[in-house]
Amino acid sequence: MKKMIVLLGLSFLLTIAPSSISANESGSKITIKVNGYTIQMYEAPAYIDGKTSLTYVPLRFVSEALGAEIEYVNSKTPITTTIEKPKHNEVKVMIDSKKVEVNGKVENYPGAAVLQNGRTMVPLRVISEGLGAKVKWTPNKGGGGTVEINTPWETPKPAESVKWSPNEHQKEYAQQVFKLIRFDISNSNLKIKIPSVKGKDVSAGLRINNKEAQALKLDTLYEYKVSKGIKLNITIAGDYQGQNVIFDKYTIYSRDMLPSYVDVSGIAEDGDLIVVDQFQTVVPLKAVLKALDF
Repeated sequence: MKKMIVLLGLSFLLTIAPSSISANESGSKITIKVNGYTIQMYEAPAYIDGKTSLTYVPLRFVSEALGAEIEYVNSKTPITTTIEKPKHNEVKVMIDSKKVEVNGKVENYPGAAVLQNGRTMVPLRVISEGLGAKVKWTPNKGGGGTVEINTPWETPKPAESVKWSPNEHQKEYAQQVFKLIRFDISNSNLKIKIPSVKGKDVSAGLRINNKEAQALKLDTLYEYKVSKGIKLNITIAGDYQGQNVIFDKYTIYSRDMLPSYVDVSGIAEDGDLIVVDQFQTVVPLKAVLKALDF
């Protein structure tokens, strides 16, 4: 029997170097506040680099939570972040380079921007202070701590910044998987049609309305009225270099079925379903559909 493993994406296999993976103080939680609002890391969790003690966040956090403009083409070009009010500030960093350019002046910093799990992670203090924000770090006794960022410009409120940012590998499959998954918040009606994916083994299991879990037939439309107690597992697997691997997977919950470890404190309680992807990114279903232009 072939062993099943999870394939995190070709970008993960090709871009992650051992030196770019750092422990987050034994997994201790990092809380980030921007202008008094606690920000949830839906794309990837913040972590502390063990060598530099710098806190790292996804690049997209800079635009969504700090409200900065980002210009970024690929890992060979600079990442440019800009704030225009109350005055123009610009920060440029490069992947794996400790040189940081702030308003045209180049300085060396302890840590560089890195790629992890296909995500661009940047040192939070370097970017924030370069844009003109004030940053305060308060450690917790048991490890981890809180980063407080205060800006002289207006930043988005957390409820406005919950987005799903799939990498290209995820998007390839999500475009197919979520094409016919719809949930009507007004009446809790659920429609599901899990598609076949060429060259891949797709499986889906559903538990709903306190009934036993059932396997869903592919390319078959299921409709449920006044749905609750929802847990939908979707897995896309197949052969990769002689091994049976998971290419992509999702678990979709109604709030009453969420495991205790799934943090939804920053997601509006509007009755929408919650999606957890293979990277443990937690977002509402509507954020996934919006990211896929559905």
